[in-house]
Amino acid sequence: MDNGYIVRFMRSDDLPDEEYSHCSDADALAQYTSQQPESNDVYFAVQLIEVSGNTRTVKATVLLALSDEEREIVSKIGCNEQFDTCLRLKEILPLLSDDSIKESAITARIKIENISPAKFPIFFDLLRRQAVT
Repeated sequence: MDNGYIVRFMRSDDLPDEEYSHCSDADALAQYTSQQPESNDVYFAVQLIEVSGNTRTVKATVLLALSDEEREIVSKIGCNEQFDTCLRLKEILPLLSDDSIKESAITARIKIENISPAKFPIFFDLLRRQAVT
């Protein structure tokens, strides 16, 4: 594709991500906003990408699996290694005084355990990029 848009559904498992090409930004945006999958078990993110020649520019990314509080916890204490991130989430539980935050840490750990270890670094990089912006 020389010019256009891609909507990429990033899979949590080891299967290839799903990409759908569009000629118009309206069609791509419509799929990006209206067809985001409900199941967080299959996808961990959806991206809207603009294609111009050989250049691909990510216009937007939505991380589907985590709430804002879960996202904040994982981005603060997590790392690029899935096992270490899960271990850290388990270790901080006794240090948390708020039951709501404890529940978010537990839920976040369960959710990130469902991401393929091969794809976890991609997920974590996207998470960190969103935390910066």
